[in-house]
Amino acid sequence: AHRTHLVLGFHYARNHERLTTIRFPIQAWYATTSRSSQGASVNATQGLDSIDEAGRQSVSGCAGSRLTNCISSGLAHVLILVDSRAAVGRPTESVADLVAFMALAQSTQTAECAPAQSILDLMVAGCLTDESEPRLSQQDFAFLSALYTVNPEQNASHQRGEIVLRMSRPTGAQ
Repeated sequence: AHRTHLVLGFHYARNHERLTTIRFPIQAWYATTSRSSQGASVNATQGLDSIDEAGRQSVSGCAGSRLTNCISSGLAHVLILVDSRAAVGRPTESVADLVAFMALAQSTQTAECAPAQSILDLMVAGCLTDESEPRLSQQDFAFLSALYTVNPEQNASHQRGEIVLRMSRPTGAQ
């Protein structure tokens, strides 16, 4: 991370030390890209998006709409570290589910239990109450399904609302 700052994703230099401090047994860093439907990324090389960086020009979107700005973002790569000492005694499948969820959805780790049953609770003390093996929950699957079907060019607040709406619908409903 000291030689290649892009591994940790977009951040300002003043946040580097805080960003490189490992605070959780499983922790992820996300490098993102931006794309405009008006053209490719400003930082693109040969038509490929490049990783978002502090101090570099960003993409420009379109004006005139409250629903979209014609800009979408994506994950260029995800770096996930697992403290093997903390994973000892936990089912391998559960740890793999958590890593997969974190790779698919830019997740923020906390030291608190999630409001709904989630694989994100696997490494948080006192969150898992039943004796069953922790796995991706119905809420986790609903979130991932909603996340990957929402229009990526909608404004962030509209995307969040659409995700909540899609998650609240019964399985299989449009």
